[in-house]
This record gives sequence, C-alpha cells and structure tokens, in this order.
Amino acid sequence: MSHRWRNPSPADIKLFMLVAGDINPDWRDSLTALQVDDPEAFITAITANGRKLWQLVALREQKPVLYELRMEEIKGREKLKALGQEYRTALLEGWSAELVSVLFAKIEETARNQIDIQMRVRGEELAAMAEALEQLRNELLAEATDRVTRTQQLVELITAPPPDIDTSTPLSSSTHKRPGTGGQTDASDAGGDDATPDSAESPLG
Repeated sequence: MSHRWRNPSPADIKLFMLVAGDINPDWRDSLTALQVDDPEAFITAITANGRKLWQLVALREQKPVLYELRMEEIKGREKLKALGQEYRTALLEGWSAELVSVLFAKIEETARNQIDIQMRVRGEELAAMAEALEQLRNELLAEATDRVTRTQQLVELITAPPPDIDTSTPLSSSTHKRPGTGGQTDASDAGGDDATPDSAESPLG
C-alpha cells in the first residue's frame, strides 16, 4: 500500500474510480472523461490525491464497514460546509429571522449527526486495532510454544561445522601419540615453543 498510489495498477485505478464515485459522482465522471482524452494527465490527477484518498481505496477492500462510515463522514463534512455558506449568505442578504432560525436548526442537527459518525469511525478504528493486536498476541504465543524447537534449530545453526570439515572422522584425544614413542607425548603437543595456542586467535576469526 505504501507505494500503491504512486504507481497504480489497472485494478487499483478501477477501485479508485469506484471510491471517487462514492465521494462525488460528478468528480468520477470528470476523471473518466480525462482518462479518455489525456491518459497521462489522468494518472497525474489520481496520484496527486496522495495517501489519504488511497487509504480509502484500501478500506473499501479490507474494512467495508469502516469505509462506509468514512464516506458518511466525508459527505457530512461537505454538507456542513454548504450549510455554513448558505447561512452566511442568509445573514448578508437579510433573510427573515424565521428562515435563518430554520437554517440554524438544520446546521445544529447536521453537526450532531457528524459528531456521532466521527465517534462511530473512531470506534471501528479501535476495533480494527484491537483485532490487529490480538493477531500479534496469538503469533507471539505460538512462537513461545515453539521455543524448544526454535532454540534447538538455532544451536544447530551456530554449531554447524564448516563445509570443508570431514565430520565422519571422530575427534582425536587431547594428546597425540607418535608411533614407536612408547606413549610419550610429543613436545609440540605439550605446549613447546613452536606451539600456537588457540587462545591467540581472534574471536572474530
């Protein structure tokens, strides 16, 4: 989704047009005409809307209930803007007090509905977050249950010998006996001057 709106596929564009029609049919119609007349300008127009509008495209696919509430919220916001403009016009043009009062009451009712819708949107968003957290919790529990197996796999990975080592030959004893020495330990193996202790090697190899 992060780059979807920058380089939309034909399927993405189709979904975008559905969302545009839900918001405003006239806007969808103008975009449809632009798509025919100037495809390059059409792509520029739909990608210029940015993430917020493309998030609605994702909601339409994944969270239809939340999408419908978002549509109500958008339309309610536009309705309030139109009513506000009408109210200012009424005051400037000197409408009767009765008409202004009726218009004011309509604005109040629309505003209450808008707040109710916003609260329902927040509730759906919280429910979606809770669902995502529950899924994450279940994944963590599954990983904890599989702890022994995952630990063993990690140990085997860390202790696996290099590919050029022949693991079919048993490890020799800590002291090496030369044939014919009667069991005497070789001086180099006993830590003579020519011995190079393993501890001198870098832990980084």
